[in-house]
Amino acid sequence: MVLINSFMKKFLVVIGLSTGLFAGHLSAQVQNPEIVDGAFKREERTRRTNDLYSVRQADAMFSWSIIRLIDLNQKPNFFFTYPRSMFINYLMGSLKGGELEGYIYKTEDLVPENAITSDAILKSLESFDTVITMDPVTYEMVQKVEKKEFDPNDVVGIRLKEEWVFDRRTGGLDVRIVALAPISNLKSEGRVVGQTAMFWVYYPYIRPVLTNSEVFNWRSESEKLNYDEVFIRRMFTSNIIKEPNVKDLRVEDYAKGRDAFYESERIKNKLLDFEQSLWQY
Repeated sequence: MVLINSFMKKFLVVIGLSTGLFAGHLSAQVQNPEIVDGAFKREERTRRTNDLYSVRQADAMFSWSIIRLIDLNQKPNFFFTYPRSMFINYLMGSLKGGELEGYIYKTEDLVPENAITSDAILKSLESFDTVITMDPVTYEMVQKVEKKEFDPNDVVGIRLKEEWVFDRRTGGLDVRIVALAPISNLKSEGRVVGQTAMFWVYYPYIRPVLTNSEVFNWRSESEKLNYDEVFIRRMFTSNIIKEPNVKDLRVEDYAKGRDAFYESERIKNKLLDFEQSLWQY
């Protein structure tokens, strides 16, 4: 009887310790859960710039260069201005870090005489404003010149220089983005008086920078996008503002309002009609 009682005591002690350890482990799990910002844990995917096949001059049956404008005030393009991942912030970060040196230009003509340095661009973006303030000692009103930092919200558009090519190897019309330029407002005395291209950058060179960006996905947060994918997959709306012509005019130089829109559509349809005409027998 004594032996049985001793055995029962040891059994109960073991059960008690096991229960305590299990409860402690369960309690630790409840008290220290892994923090997941959402319904599921999101894994960081490997970002890689997808190579585009090269077009040989001998295979280019047709080519046509155009300039198009992405208006950031249009609803389908709002994601370019998403505060957490603004497109211009990625460009400016690379510009300030000197990463774009040797690949930035003053105009869409990518020739050596149009090359410009990062410092020159940053200096051109500086602005100063004269404000009237009260002197805290004399209580007199005095004028003070203040330096204004670049405001990313002043960027209202993106221009793309593209070349459309019909490649005999693939049997289709393809497009290559050659360069892009952020467009900002021109201001005078606080009022917007026009728009200007801040600088042009060679697009193939900045693709790795854009690949490491993150874009607000308006369709689903579970699918991560980057700005290179946005441009390559044509996930934006835009209007053509220039095509090659004998007087080197932009569409706005000879068409206004609705007529400018119709002219942009005419140029686009001309490119598509050319592809169709090659397959008519």
